[in-house]
Amino acid sequence: MVRPGLSPEPAEDEDATSLAGKAVIISGGTTGIGRATAQLLAGEGARVFVFGRHEADLNETIGTAGLSEVGGSRQRGEIHGTVADQSKQEDVERIFREADEKIGGCDILINNAAIAGGSVFEKEIDEIRYVLDANLFGYLACTREALTRMTQSGAGQGGGHIVNVGSMSADLREAEGDIYVATKAAIQAFSESLRKTRTSMVSASA
Repeated sequence: MVRPGLSPEPAEDEDATSLAGKAVIISGGTTGIGRATAQLLAGEGARVFVFGRHEADLNETIGTAGLSEVGGSRQRGEIHGTVADQSKQEDVERIFREADEKIGGCDILINNAAIAGGSVFEKEIDEIRYVLDANLFGYLACTREALTRMTQSGAGQGGGHIVNVGSMSADLREAEGDIYVATKAAIQAFSESLRKTRTSMVSASA
């Protein structure tokens, strides 16, 4: 577990724990942990944008945005999204363009999407490359897009949070899961280095 770094200090009249109005992008936000996170954050008043590879899952997730208490009044949770594959650079760029339009940018990025990998003993090179692109490149590409938005206001003005969802596999390193293990170990190292690089602007954790 990587401890979060520093993020910008809230204004005196701002609740540092409030998610109301925050723009949150969640990869793999259409199923499992990602969907549950989207529902929770939307319920706290965040403006959420999710993406995943399957339209049926996306539609179901968007349809689960429920009512929440925001500012003393009942409001419907806000979840937007698109069908996309983060292993593809063009999809990543499109995701963030659509998020700019729908939720106004990115205050919080939750890198969550990942696929199982199996072992190099049983997978073809193209299959291995796809897992690496989805699980590792996807995290880096989304982080780059998020950082561009979080820092565009300049030092002292921008900022945000990046959460890289990791796995115990990075430390346990189970047999017959070496491709997935490699990607999660890389994400752990990436998060530690990024946190040291951007502590004045962005908190990164995994």
